[in-house]
Amino acid sequence: MFLKAIKIKAASIKYSTLEYSNYLSNLNTMKTVIILCFLSLVFQGCLVSSLVRPKLTGYIYDYNNCQPLDSCKVGEVITDSTGYFCLKEKRGVGFAMIALEAPPVVIHEVVQKKGYVEDRIEIFGKWAGFSPKGTHWKCDTIFLKKQ
Repeated sequence: MFLKAIKIKAASIKYSTLEYSNYLSNLNTMKTVIILCFLSLVFQGCLVSSLVRPKLTGYIYDYNNCQPLDSCKVGEVITDSTGYFCLKEKRGVGFAMIALEAPPVVIHEVVQKKGYVEDRIEIFGKWAGFSPKGTHWKCDTIFLKKQ
């Protein structure tokens, strides 16, 4: 009877060791699945060309006599004799994921001319960040007042 009890105890130890190794194996499998799920979420995104500023065009006029202003500085360009300006498109690199929305585009361009009150072009595009190349926004005519 004593020998039978030792055999039963030894069998239960072997069973618990086997059970423990199965538990560890299942735990490793769960860890692997969780890591793979995390990596699939991370790598569902990719680097894309994002819009920093679209091509902006418009005209600058004198407020008092409604005449076009030449040599007026708009951002990094100068207006021509008709008051026309054309700011080139700027693009950057952004990270896009399927579940995320496009980033906004915020534009702040200074409009300056000696003898006139400084003005700004301020535009906010809520989801314009992933607009295609060649995006063109036409600005309304800007009127500058003399100082």
